Amino acid sequence: MAIFRNFYARQSVFALLHAACVFLGLAPFDIWPCAFLGTFFVFFAAHEQADVSLRKMIFSGLVFALALTAIPFVWIIATIHRYTGESAALTFVLTLFYAVLFQSKPFFFFFLRRLLLKPAESSLTSAFAFAALLALVDAVSPELFVWSWGNTLAGEPHLRQWAAVASVYGVSFIACFGGWYLFWLLVLSRGEKFSRRMRLALPEFVIILCFLTAGVALRYFPSADSARKLHALVIQTNIGAAPEAKRSDAAFATDAINRLFNQSLEGLIVKPETQLVVWPEAAMPFHAAQKSPENAAIYSPSLDGVLEFFARAAGTAVLYQHMTYNGENLFSEMTARPGGGASYYKRRLVPWGEYLPLESAWPGLRKIFRDAGRFSTGHNGDEFGIFLREGRAALPGREALSADLAILDKPAEIARRYAGVARPVPLMVKPLLCYEALFPSDARTQSADIIVNLASDAWFGDGIEGWQHAGAASLRAVENGIPMLRAAMSGVSYAVDYRGDFTGSPTGQARPETLAVEIPLAKRRTVFARFGITAFYLLMFAALWPYAVQQFRSFRIRENK
Repeated sequence: MAIFRNFYARQSVFALLHAACVFLGLAPFDIWPCAFLGTFFVFFAAHEQADVSLRKMIFSGLVFALALTAIPFVWIIATIHRYTGESAALTFVLTLFYAVLFQSKPFFFFFLRRLLLKPAESSLTSAFAFAALLALVDAVSPELFVWSWGNTLAGEPHLRQWAAVASVYGVSFIACFGGWYLFWLLVLSRGEKFSRRMRLALPEFVIILCFLTAGVALRYFPSADSARKLHALVIQTNIGAAPEAKRSDAAFATDAINRLFNQSLEGLIVKPETQLVVWPEAAMPFHAAQKSPENAAIYSPSLDGVLEFFARAAGTAVLYQHMTYNGENLFSEMTARPGGGASYYKRRLVPWGEYLPLESAWPGLRKIFRDAGRFSTGHNGDEFGIFLREGRAALPGREALSADLAILDKPAEIARRYAGVARPVPLMVKPLLCYEALFPSDARTQSADIIVNLASDAWFGDGIEGWQHAGAASLRAVENGIPMLRAAMSGVSYAVDYRGDFTGSPTGQARPETLAVEIPLAKRRTVFARFGITAFYLLMFAALWPYAVQQFRSFRIRENK
């Protein structure tokens, strides 16, 4: 067709096909071969830019960015539309701004490939170099809502184990290498018979088999057997998004606390062996559970009383998130009841959601983003310990429970009525609030027993974003070799073991659910937990080094002629 002889048309098709592959490779679809196809289209597009002008390269980068924003991450456009008061013009401008700033990975690769690498050629050193450069771009490109080509390969349970070595970006390198293999077979060697192509590309195929074999070994050896298990209850209340207009809505607050209490109580009746109840982020928005002079305006005695009831009367520890002031600064805190010093202030806030960038320089911005939060960035803590009881919950009888209902908003009276129970079982928690779980370095730990991620995706609707966020977060368990528990207010909530396998079934979205899970606390040592993201960069240096040496030798030979 004549249209496909046009550079702009071909690049647009490559961009659309790449975006479709990313969409299908991410959760909930997890069609992992799309990871190889997606990076193949990036290499194909770059190959056609070998001798074009910078203007054409910029066009290609822009169309790739817009396709990514409009297809796999279309929920970003919907969120921008919602945050800006449903202004179509402002949504268009901010979507374009977002795409250019935060979906620029393909353009950076196009630019750096031309700057640093020779035109593509059929050699193993080129395969490693091109794949490493694309994986490095994946790791360092600026992003607001983080995704990786490694996430599109995470549906393959063996290859995703490479995250234990070099994080999700190590898995991304494998996706890029597989894309290069397809590019070599279908593009670079298309003048050859297919049988000859297969023979010439045999080294790359063997490398991919080595990746897979090593992934199998990482998945099953060394085993990390442990007799310890955690019985947990995740409360997914699905109260919906909480815009600023609901801050003074008493009915909304009453509904929120009633759902927390009723679902937790019902869950404990059905599963009395529960040791830990987990409430998601924003399950009781706008309120604090700790009484203090600073919290006077946001303190909720009902929230405090319900927590005291479960901690003392049922003897069950509760992990939760709430708002709290420290001085004049407002923080989003993950803590536990009983506390024992458990406290973590959220460090990575969502721009335009939990704080407003540039507000100090441009105060008028809040007229556009009325629902943007006013949280401060936390710096305290990293991991904290809580103590759990042994045995079954000792819930009050029906008469005692009826009496307790009358004092749920009087935490001091509950504390006088119930002395609490012994808690001899320690549990070290790595806390992550909401989208902190998308950043490998934020989740790195060597001493925690479990990662706990409290999240709320209600602002993004009940579409594909919740699954994408949940799927990406689960790789933190693989990277650190420990299980992970995720409680999302509107879904998706789940537990995974240290290999990233689900423990039980995940919840759905946009409905209240109570998830009871028995989580094996088996764990293993990982390279990533020991060395962090440095392990990834060292591997990429090793992949680029042979190509650099080869090019240096070629340059010296040319100079000596």
